[in-house]
Order: sequence, then structure tokens, then C-alpha cells
Amino acid sequence: MNIDVLNLIEGDKQAFNAIYYAFQPQVYNYVLNKIGNSYFAEEVTQLTFIKLWERRKQVAVDIDIGIQVFRIAKTVLIDQLRKMCRKKNDIRYLEASTMIQDPDNHLLNNISYKDTYRRLDKILDALPPARKRVFELSRLAGLSHKEISELLQISPKTVENHITKALKYIKPLWNTTVMIMILFNR
Repeated sequence: MNIDVLNLIEGDKQAFNAIYYAFQPQVYNYVLNKIGNSYFAEEVTQLTFIKLWERRKQVAVDIDIGIQVFRIAKTVLIDQLRKMCRKKNDIRYLEASTMIQDPDNHLLNNISYKDTYRRLDKILDALPPARKRVFELSRLAGLSHKEISELLQISPKTVENHITKALKYIKPLWNTTVMIMILFNR
């Protein structure tokens, strides 16, 4: 029996802190490897330890605390993913029912499109001007690499380089933005 576990059950905050500092990095890395989003991993990690504290009276003294922490983390992760899916389905249902009730009403879609475009525009503003221009011509205007290289008088390889670097910058930010939009329904 570990003394920290017994003290945790009794409500000792120092015992909780010891367990938290021992397992927090491992739980965070576990969730990050499963999901690939640092914000989401931080959220699940915090919820894991909140749940451990709230249910400290049910902690088993004969089972390793690490195993119990990771069971909680797995449960919290699944719960959060289910919540996200429900929110996505609720939004899809709302959009579908709005379209069924009034097919000419595209207000919801327009708002969603404008909000998404505004968020993307903020991310693109952080790119160097030439890279932003190449990315917009490729992804938003639909021009080929050859057309962009002729238009901007740069080599197709330079166009490809700009797009690759832009995507490396945009993808993590966009994934985080989408995750926040889903989590907070914004």
C-alpha cells in the first residue's frame, strides 16, 4: 500500500499533488498521442485529475494508483470525444432541420461560412505576404502551380515550397481552431 493513496483517500492535498506531479506528464502525452491536439490533451488531463480528486473515496488501495489514473484518463477521453460528436450531430441536425423547414433560408450556412472564412483569414494574415498570396491563389482561387508561377513570375518549385510551408503553419492552428469551435460551439 502506498501512503500517498491512503492520504489521498483522506483528502490530503499534498498526497494529491504528489500523484498529480508524478502522472500528469504521462497522462498528457497519452492523450496527445491519441488525439494530436495539445489544447484537447491539456483539457482531458485536467479533467482526469479533477475526477480523481472528486472520486478519491472510491480509489482502491490494492490497485496501483497509476493504473487507476490511466483508467480515469481513458474514460474522460472517451466522454469528451462523445460530447464532441454529440455537438457535431446537434449542429448537423439543426442545419438539416433548418433547411427542411425553409430550403431557401441559407442564413445559418452563410453565417457559418463567413465565420469560418474570417477565422481562416486571421490565420493567413500571419503568413509572409508572398506565401499568403501563393496559398490564396492555389487554395482559394483554384489556380495550378504552373498558373501561379507564371502569374507571379516565380518557379513552380517555389510555388510548391510556399504552399508546403503555409500548410505546415496552417494545419495545427486550423485544427486547434476547429477543436475550439466544436468544444465551445462557436
